[in-house]
Amino acid sequence: MGWQPGPGGKGEGPDPGTGLSDPLGPVRDPRLSGFAADGAWDTARPSAALAVALETASGAAWRCPGATRDEMLGMLRQWQALETWAAAGKLGLLRALICDDDQPLPGGGFHGDLPDGWTKSLTHEVALALSMPAVSADKLMWLAWDLQATLPGTGDLLAAGELTLAKARAVDTALGGLADERAAAAEAMILPDLPGKTYGQVEKLAVQAALTVDPDSATRRREAAEQHTCRVQLFREDSGAAGLSGRDMPTDQTLAAHAKVCARAQQYKDSGVFDRETRMDQFRVAAGRPRDPAGHAARPGQAAGGEPRPRPARPRSVPPVGRGRRREPADPAVRDGHRPRRDRRRARLRPRQTGEGETREDPANRPRHSGVLACPGEPDDHRRAPGGTGRPAADHRTADHRTADHGSAADHGSAGRAAVDLCPRRRSRTAR
Repeated sequence: MGWQPGPGGKGEGPDPGTGLSDPLGPVRDPRLSGFAADGAWDTARPSAALAVALETASGAAWRCPGATRDEMLGMLRQWQALETWAAAGKLGLLRALICDDDQPLPGGGFHGDLPDGWTKSLTHEVALALSMPAVSADKLMWLAWDLQATLPGTGDLLAAGELTLAKARAVDTALGGLADERAAAAEAMILPDLPGKTYGQVEKLAVQAALTVDPDSATRRREAAEQHTCRVQLFREDSGAAGLSGRDMPTDQTLAAHAKVCARAQQYKDSGVFDRETRMDQFRVAAGRPRDPAGHAARPGQAAGGEPRPRPARPRSVPPVGRGRRREPADPAVRDGHRPRRDRRRARLRPRQTGEGETREDPANRPRHSGVLACPGEPDDHRRAPGGTGRPAADHRTADHRTADHGSAADHGSAGRAAVDLCPRRRSRTAR
């Protein structure tokens, strides 16, 4: 901020010149003309003198009183040059710390006066001083090392204010995988064209230069990324929504997966069942979501906390019949599992009602005639009907006649128990 008068009306420091403050109104600073196109300050390299001139000409709260549009744009460019100059100074101090550490990694040497590595304690000291994570501090230190050891021309452009720190980092990333000789050759190819370029243009120039000097570098870089740095990241967006990002994934598989998502999104759009205001990105998001167990896809634009889809009714478990078979009881009370224990016992003793004279295989693999209780291991003449009348087992009357005469074992509990007493294997249990 510019020079300000003290509380008593007198300045706390020396007056840098006229034009900073005037009780009658702002006065134009004479240095402003030097920041016009091709002016003295406009072409000056970043320095402490330029910083003083910029601070003085900017005025209170950097309002630039009396400056024209061309002069303000020139001051804006020089403020950015000072920013890159300060970044170059920070990287220079990091190199000084590396040299002071003077402990290269095992088996490493030196590039000039810079050792090929440093201790982890130095990385943590830098991270503490700059209030950043240790991983970020290590990357910043390697950038400082590269801009002197392998890419000195890019470091000079940064110090001259003609290349921002982000652009210098893009050049280092593109040329970092090359050998020292090839990296120097690629840098020499693009160095005159870097000033005045945008970040994307600088990045493309660096990548093309790397491919020119080493055509196989792109393949090695891609394969190394797919093998060592491929990842899927789940993170929180600034809006509070979720973000899912896949990085350094295999090219062919990623293209195939993206094509499937786009094809499914196009099917959603062509169906015509969604609102016309639905964007194509919403269809892609719905197509990329996993489907529910019923196979239904998520509705495009549906919120995560929307109305849940009703679950399909699950089949109720019923008692097993035979081997591996299940039969649904007709009685709702039995189907719901609320029949009393005594009734469940009687249900087990109830004869099977099948067709006339039809036999069926029971769980013990013994023949059982319709309407007759059979006891395993007993001869046929010991078999008795539930009514206890002594009829032979092969009763050729219909099931309706038998039910009308005697009813079922559940309706005549005493008759059912009498039939059980005839079986030697069940007599002891009945007596108990």
